[in-house]
Amino acid sequence: MSKQPLYPQIEVELSCQEGRPVAAIALVRRALQKAGFNDDAKRFTNEVIGGEEAEIIPTARQYVTVT
Repeated sequence: MSKQPLYPQIEVELSCQEGRPVAAIALVRRALQKAGFNDDAKRFTNEVIGGEEAEIIPTARQYVTVT
């Protein structure tokens, strides 16, 4: 059983961002900001910047619904 994201109502399409880590990070960050969750947008960005590319989507899934 997978854990529900913090904001399941926010959906972000990341399947077309493979190989584009900066774009994937920006999409999630902007979606969180647009929904008014600026602190979590910063938190997400800080968690993934400088990390492994393979960790971006799993981390994004902690915050939003990834499609």
